[in-house]
Amino acid sequence: MNTITKVQERGFTLIELLAVMAILAVLAGMVAPTISGTKEASIDAKVLQDATQVRNASTNYFKDRTGSEVRTPHTVTVTPLVGGVSVSNVQQLVSDRWPEVFITSAASAPTNVVTIGTRYAHIFPTTNTIVSEVALLDHDGAVLAGDSLIRGFTAVDLEKLRDGNYLAGIPEGARAQSAANGGLDNFLWLFKKASSVGSEGDDRRVAVFKLVKIEKLESLTVTDTASPDFGKQKVRLTYKQVL
Repeated sequence: MNTITKVQERGFTLIELLAVMAILAVLAGMVAPTISGTKEASIDAKVLQDATQVRNASTNYFKDRTGSEVRTPHTVTVTPLVGGVSVSNVQQLVSDRWPEVFITSAASAPTNVVTIGTRYAHIFPTTNTIVSEVALLDHDGAVLAGDSLIRGFTAVDLEKLRDGNYLAGIPEGARAQSAANGGLDNFLWLFKKASSVGSEGDDRRVAVFKLVKIEKLESLTVTDTASPDFGKQKVRLTYKQVL
């Protein structure tokens, strides 16, 4: 006759449950940065791929331009420091041979003349807003400062390339603005002027900068009562060149 032995079943103790939870937390902490880093690397790779298409589209746009070149100047003073240097009465210059607009505020247009736009007026503002300083670093970490940045770079007019069927659409890294960053651009799409301003046939090289740091300046706030940002803390933005 077989004897059946009943085994007393019991649940996990509190200590065992806490140990399991601790192990899971450690594993999650190890996996999350890997997933985040992989996603970020994927976005960066896509931006570099898109930049090649933008460069090709811009070259085709330039080749299709005929007639005399029109260059539009605009003198600007921006509120934040640029690379630690103040920018006052510096002339921007854009050419209709290239799909470009001003980096900061646009020039006012005469009657019956289409206003030349601007792309990053909220990053390089001419009024008292939350951006107090902007630093653009090149591949080697050197700072692009003040006048040289405003004179030497323009913003890529991606909409003009799209509307002219030179691009299928606006690159993801150009149109995505992070709400967590207060609507700041995660990437700046710029043209670097490859030859001196004023020479015939200036070339343009696509340069893409990624937002890598936002620093709150605890002691500084927006003091302009007319500004929608009145009372908000000012920030320092750092962009690093990825192309």
